[in-house]
Amino acid sequence: IRKGVMNALQRIEAASKNDGNITGVAPEMKATDFLTGFQCEGGTLKVITAEGAEQPGAVGTGNKLAIYVDGALVATKEIVVYGDVNGDGRISMGDLVKINRHLLELSKLNGVYLAAGDVNHKNDGISMSDLVITNRHLLQLTTITQ
Repeated sequence: IRKGVMNALQRIEAASKNDGNITGVAPEMKATDFLTGFQCEGGTLKVITAEGAEQPGAVGTGNKLAIYVDGALVATKEIVVYGDVNGDGRISMGDLVKINRHLLELSKLNGVYLAAGDVNHKNDGISMSDLVITNRHLLQLTTITQ
């Protein structure tokens, strides 16, 4: 892999937490704005959906930062937006409902979506505390830390 691409991979790795996901992404951040924080000489950076299509809108949980060299995909890192458990890039009532359904064991969140629901950053999965914090965020009484 080219030197510029290796440097980009190292910067992306530094932006990743211990679980290997990229965090610190503000809700509703556009993909073009997100990409300005990275450089990749000799390659191309894109935000792609879980299905692999280029993401033109807001960066959401489950999207990936992808590095391409000569048109070939060489690396990806998953993105987590805390509070965005449905992957639309926003924190909304839909996310609160999914967190509630997870706690009631009606439908389980997994992977990066489970990580996105851990808004208190205690690495303890999703708890009642996370539900309360998400609710307070929606009521504009607090802000979920990214």
